[in-house]
Amino acid sequence: MKVYKFGGASVRNADGVQNLLKIIGDERDLFIIVSAMGKTTNALEKVFEGLQKGDKAFSMEHITALRQYHAEIVNELYGAPTRLEKIERLFGELEQVATETVYRPEDAELWYDTVVAFGELISTTIISEYLSERGIDNCWLDMRRCFRTEQRHKDASVDIAASRTLLRNAMKQSKACIFIGQGFIGGAPDGTTTTLGREGSDYSAAVAANILDAESMSVWKDVDGILNADPKGFPDRGTELPGHHRAGLQRGTDHPPQNDQTAAKQEHPALRAAFRGQAKTGHGDSPYVGADRGSDSDSEEGSGIADDPFAGLFLRARREIRGDLLPAGAIPYQGQSGA
Repeated sequence: MKVYKFGGASVRNADGVQNLLKIIGDERDLFIIVSAMGKTTNALEKVFEGLQKGDKAFSMEHITALRQYHAEIVNELYGAPTRLEKIERLFGELEQVATETVYRPEDAELWYDTVVAFGELISTTIISEYLSERGIDNCWLDMRRCFRTEQRHKDASVDIAASRTLLRNAMKQSKACIFIGQGFIGGAPDGTTTTLGREGSDYSAAVAANILDAESMSVWKDVDGILNADPKGFPDRGTELPGHHRAGLQRGTDHPPQNDQTAAKQEHPALRAAFRGQAKTGHGDSPYVGADRGSDSDSEEGSGIADDPFAGLFLRARREIRGDLLPAGAIPYQGQSGA
């Protein structure tokens, strides 16, 4: 199995989603991690801000804008005004959280995670529905049920051992060869939604690759190309080639995956880059593997080489697991939205 990760910029519009379809091509036995579309997370933070302030109108203003933004993407994908019931249900749940929650300051991080997770739930649902419409059988997975995290909000770490069982069992329930899951989000032991920190979708992809013993993990980036120097120092530089490129890691090597089946992948093969499989070693007996997700660069010099390169991707220092459980009065996640 291969793992592909698409960031928010890669799927920010209908063209990006259609390009994702081209990139997939004839690939099967594929696990796809997707971020929220475009600047959706930023907009959802505004929704949360309204929740904090008790300003329902402010929250609804941003929800309405988000609903319109995603509706335009769906309509363009389908070539006509189209209503997706699963998307409507997710926006209905978001509106309910924004307008009916009894907010308490001590629950701030809990409700932040609950609100911003809708970005990934919506994006993956749109993509899953579109692939099905195009005849590509796929299985949408709720990563809140597949990634077990510590009891911590906004910057949780994933319990690899527990998540291995959950994710593999969920995948066994479907005969599909393509699975689509959300980056950035997981679920705490008490059932509430957690997030893995900013840039957490790369972390999600690395964890999925580790659990699934993936052949390779590819991080697709919507960039003009890959530069080997700061362009500001070269005023006479030429124009970089446009395109949709990836950085990838193939098991057992520091070279990018060599699969050029589709035109999208063949467009500029020389611009592919590889994450090197270097990892910081040793986190005691903690089951939680975290990540420094603020950088896309290779690991630091002097880091140990991991036996499994995926295990070493995006590792972060071990920290004490906070033992405080769900605050009194908070409502744990119990639904199966978007599935």
